[in-house]
Amino acid sequence: MDRIRQTERPHGPQRPNASGLAQAFASKLACVALASLIVACASDPPNQISEGHAGAPGVRRVLLCPPNLVVALRPEIQSGANAIDREIAAYFESQGRELDRIGLIEGRKAWKQAVAEAKAAGVLTNAPRIFVDRLAQDHEFDVVVMPSLLLLQTRMDANNASWDGVTRRMKTVNAPVLASGRNDSLLSKGLASGGISGPAWVTSLHVLVFARDGSRVFEGRGGIEFVQEIDHIDAGKSFRYTLRPNSSIFQNREILHEGVVQAFTPYLVPPEA
Repeated sequence: MDRIRQTERPHGPQRPNASGLAQAFASKLACVALASLIVACASDPPNQISEGHAGAPGVRRVLLCPPNLVVALRPEIQSGANAIDREIAAYFESQGRELDRIGLIEGRKAWKQAVAEAKAAGVLTNAPRIFVDRLAQDHEFDVVVMPSLLLLQTRMDANNASWDGVTRRMKTVNAPVLASGRNDSLLSKGLASGGISGPAWVTSLHVLVFARDGSRVFEGRGGIEFVQEIDHIDAGKSFRYTLRPNSSIFQNREILHEGVVQAFTPYLVPPEA
């Protein structure tokens, strides 16, 4: 996974007719545009909250959606969906909020219908409001929470990177163990610990919170961890390395918790505050 492709596999018939292809392409563009509007760009302020909503005052009942209804879940990070869902639920419950959920099938159906209705009306950005209105017909809640796991690139320096409010060090396996003198000289170059610099794949949690009237009251992001780890090719002897999938990704609850806390700050008050 040292080169993670951005392309998507084609779906549907092998040879669609011209009108069907155009319609499918237009629908795809609409969904991509909506996702781009909803999910904040990396250059935007990472966490944005409406005035008066810091600390989630008056919010008792929370309706949690399954991950990635808005943004497609990349296969490289699919294993994190259940883990991040559990950590979000635990964080809200630790804050004394009552948690309810909608199932994946119900969530996908409601979101698809909301997007279709908004597109037909010519106002695609109204899809979240329509979505929340549909959920309100069958669920009692004060807010709806829509989480998504994101795959993105950041800059790594000597194995370290900071993004979306967290700082992480890429894990190294099979690190070389050489003579003391040689290690000392390589340490000064950042090599003895397998330190490398350049673009690195990481994952973050993106969250959206909507009030019962459909208005967006909060949007936040929190970094989770590296998607890859450094594996030295000649174990214990060489500084030659390759990048492979992180063997322990989404297994460390402390890391997951930190990312969740960062993603919901200042909508929820961090435990240490």
